[in-house]
Amino acid sequence: MITSMYAQARTSWRALGLLLGFLALSSANGLHWGIFQLGAWSRMAYMYSSVLGLRRGMIQTLDGHHPCQLCRRIVQATARESILKRISLWSAWLQKNSFAFLDGESWSGAPASWVGRLRDEPTNLMTRRDPPPYPPPRFWA
Repeated sequence: MITSMYAQARTSWRALGLLLGFLALSSANGLHWGIFQLGAWSRMAYMYSSVLGLRRGMIQTLDGHHPCQLCRRIVQATARESILKRISLWSAWLQKNSFAFLDGESWSGAPASWVGRLRDEPTNLMTRRDPPPYPPPRFWA
């Protein structure tokens, strides 16, 4: 009896964890905007179809020329979210790759040992001066 209660409680916690994981993943991917948009289209289809008839109401709902207030808000919110995401990705990239930008004559953020090597060594790999290893390496020996 106690083991069945334990198993039942474990199953419900697992289901709750899966549900919360799904909600977090779908929110991170923007699924909530799709659900809001689906609700807005359903409301528009109902309103337009009750006034204009089913065929004309569906055409007016999905043509894109007659958005409702909720559709406009969704477009504004997704655009704002997209801009904020691009800004945060760009700033993270800049912080990660700050050594690649020249600061006057020196490389900012690069270790001192790299600066001399990057300036002195040729960038073309065809100009290497060291001989190939002898004897050649055996891969399948």
